[in-house]
Amino acid sequence: MSEKIIGDPEKLVEEALRGVEEELRSKLEEVSKGALKMIDDAFEEALKEAEEKASRILSDAQDKLAAERASLEAEFRMKLAEKRSEWIDKVVEEAVKRLSMFAQTDEYRQALEKLVLQAVSQIEADKIVLEANEHDRKILAEIARNLKKPSSVRKLLEKHSLQLDPEKIVSKEIMISDKPASILGGLRAHTPDSKIMVDYSLDLIIGQIARDMRARIARILFGGEG
Repeated sequence: MSEKIIGDPEKLVEEALRGVEEELRSKLEEVSKGALKMIDDAFEEALKEAEEKASRILSDAQDKLAAERASLEAEFRMKLAEKRSEWIDKVVEEAVKRLSMFAQTDEYRQALEKLVLQAVSQIEADKIVLEANEHDRKILAEIARNLKKPSSVRKLLEKHSLQLDPEKIVSKEIMISDKPASILGGLRAHTPDSKIMVDYSLDLIIGQIARDMRARIARILFGGEG
């Protein structure tokens, strides 16, 4: 017995297909939403990883830049210190050259006279030893001979405008060291036992000038540092 189809067959087919289409569309929407969520999750994960990676790169770059900057600053300070030392050395070298020429003048002899008078008056002792380099020892010997007479001492004190007691200077025995001193110029005066000493050497004077110059340049370059 054959089945009888009631109604329009085409419409029945359309209705059946429409049901299948709706079911497929519903399933497709579910799959699509799931896929989109997976894509969103993957994107967020990728974005988070990218941000973390970028942050690490930036942090590493900052550390590297900081290290390079510190290295450059240290190198700059070192070179600046070397240059500063070179400047001072040139100043000292020039001072030595000028002093070597000054030592040949009459003004230098007068300067030694004044230094001897001051040194002898400062040391409270009956005997005083004077030290100088080979060239100046001869000059000091002549000056020492003039200090044996009150009249000569008074003339020297007046010449150099020194308010010192001539009798006190004459009463002292002044000796010239047999051994030349290793100094650029000037003199050192001391008691025979060297317990009391006055240093008027040019080496000391130049050293003080060099220290002052270094301090002055340090203030200019570093604002008082070094």
